[in-house]
Amino acid sequence: MDLLLWNVLFAAIPLILVIVIGVVLFVIARRRRADPAGGEGQPSRTAGIARVVAVVAFVYGVAAAVGSLLAAVVVVSSAAQGSHGGNAVTLPVPASTATAIPDSVLPPFDLGGELLSYGHFSEVSITGFGMSSATALLFFAPMILTPLLHAIVAVGIATLAKRIELNQGFAPQLAKTAVVVGTSLIVIGSLSQVLETYGTSLARHEILGGSELGGWIGPGPVDLTHVAAGAGILLVAVLLKRGEQLQNDTKGLV
Repeated sequence: MDLLLWNVLFAAIPLILVIVIGVVLFVIARRRRADPAGGEGQPSRTAGIARVVAVVAFVYGVAAAVGSLLAAVVVVSSAAQGSHGGNAVTLPVPASTATAIPDSVLPPFDLGGELLSYGHFSEVSITGFGMSSATALLFFAPMILTPLLHAIVAVGIATLAKRIELNQGFAPQLAKTAVVVGTSLIVIGSLSQVLETYGTSLARHEILGGSELGGWIGPGPVDLTHVAAGAGILLVAVLLKRGEQLQNDTKGLV
């Protein structure tokens, strides 16, 4: 399945490039037709930098969204055809701490004046076959969710850069965009992390069930980076909303 997915993605690279080029040309054409009025809509002094950031982020977001869509099509179509049983997946399998590493793999190295040339494996990866369609959907879900999250964040950055370019630092869309991005980071990031652990455990249970290697994977280290980032962006959304209200209240006073 891994090989099939990557083959499809690589084959789709020309299509992605065509879409990205088309989007860039569309954005350029719209900018040339635009005639912003004076005041808030006028480009800022940093308009050039903001414009570059907006275009790059938007192009990256489109590419990530297309990648997520292609991954979803491959996974769902394969599940519908029941083809997961004939495709290999790579699974982490715990190994006994007594599994010695040969000297040819681990050459001697110096540690405080003492030469060491021994060690052990704690985990190895194997190639397995025979997952059910439901398990395959869970196992490959993070491959769909990760680029989708990248696309949402990139579009959020593009929106922010566009408003900075037009001197619209407290535009209503910014607070809404920040809420969407912050919520997506928390929800999609957490869901992807949970599905990665659960999907791998379920795949091991199906493929290696009946052997001592078919057990469930215990909870690993919890990465809360996406939660912290999402919470921070939600706080920024609150500040943007208050800034928008203050701007509306003081409009016409100066």
